[in-house]
Amino acid sequence: MSRILGTRSSALVAAAVGWAVVVAGGWVVLATSASASEAAQVAPRTAPVSAESPPLLLPDGAHLLPYAEDRWDAASLEVVRSEPPSVDVVATRADEGGIARVRAIVSDPDDVRAAQIDWGDGTPAQHVTVAELAAGVDHGYGDDGSFPVTVTVTDAEGRVGAHAVLLEIVGLAPAVTLDVSGTVAFPGGEYVVSAPGVAVTVTAEAIDPGSDDLSFAWSNGRSTTFHAAEGAADPSLSPLGTFPVEAEDTADHTFAAPGVETVRVAVTDDDGRITDASTAVVVTGSAPTARPTTWWIREYAGLDPSVRVPAVSAAYLDIVQAVSTVFSELEPVTTPAEVVDVLAARDGDARAQARAGLLHAWLVFAAGAVSPAATVTLSSGGETSFLGLMADAETVVSSAGSTDAELAAVLDDLRRVSG
Repeated sequence: MSRILGTRSSALVAAAVGWAVVVAGGWVVLATSASASEAAQVAPRTAPVSAESPPLLLPDGAHLLPYAEDRWDAASLEVVRSEPPSVDVVATRADEGGIARVRAIVSDPDDVRAAQIDWGDGTPAQHVTVAELAAGVDHGYGDDGSFPVTVTVTDAEGRVGAHAVLLEIVGLAPAVTLDVSGTVAFPGGEYVVSAPGVAVTVTAEAIDPGSDDLSFAWSNGRSTTFHAAEGAADPSLSPLGTFPVEAEDTADHTFAAPGVETVRVAVTDDDGRITDASTAVVVTGSAPTARPTTWWIREYAGLDPSVRVPAVSAAYLDIVQAVSTVFSELEPVTTPAEVVDVLAARDGDARAQARAGLLHAWLVFAAGAVSPAATVTLSSGGETSFLGLMADAETVVSSAGSTDAELAAVLDDLRRVSG
């Protein structure tokens, strides 16, 4: 509501309120410029009012006041707006389980007597002030979706203005971590070490920020589903559900033969968003003792076809290439012929001899004759773990600056593992 005091010039009044002035039949009609002609037509048909009477509301926001001799009969003029207050709403999208914000600007904030927000999620309308609307009002949503948010304001005359917008809440895929006992950090990466027939136990822990059921699907065929609300499937739209959702599942994987394997799990929420997680497994052989270099040369040269199992020999090479950074990054051992070339290193070449000792030791490990944590007594009299020795040996063998003495010392220590 606007009040203009002490203004007698119709032109000044018109300029002050931004309306056009139309004189018709002895009456002054204040109207918006767009509706001035219509107001002029309506005015003559309106009954006269005295100077003390309040303004008479006419269609399209026109106002009729007495007019005489180019002056107002009243000392003050009150312009009553017939249109409701306007509301301009801006909604800031958010992730599920997060906080969304709605801001709104009202056309005549001083005249607003009540304001509220309907968040479109089934919660009661929230009563707010105009100042809070201008600053932004926060609201949490537990699930993704499109929610109709409506801001409604009421002015002093009881007129209602409203503006509705769609608020987008974005769904997120669950976060998944794997808990694997016995993971070993080799030079070539982290692996779980197992043997044929020995179960590898992996636990998957999943967290979904929204109210979503979670389904676990494992590479061994196991599957299970956890509900956000115990005992009932989560609805497709559940902004007031339980969130975040945390669940975990454990699965045992058993492998029948040596090689490099992978345990995988896919966790899917009830919106179809998937997160995969995996861990690598080295499945070693079950050799009771370390075999000498000559045995391995005969194995890969195919000199004992009656006892050779090509699939197992290839699996051992896969293991070596997984755990080592020398093979095959620096020295290829992808074929039996390449393995024989490395193992049959000529005398007098310290680097080739050390490289042969390194490959031999890794093959002993792949066959299962030594564990990563096994204790090795060094030529110096000290002790280290098999894995510690192999990490140091890979560094010396791969370094172009290693001396013949350093290479010979490493070879001596490697022979203490492989015989």
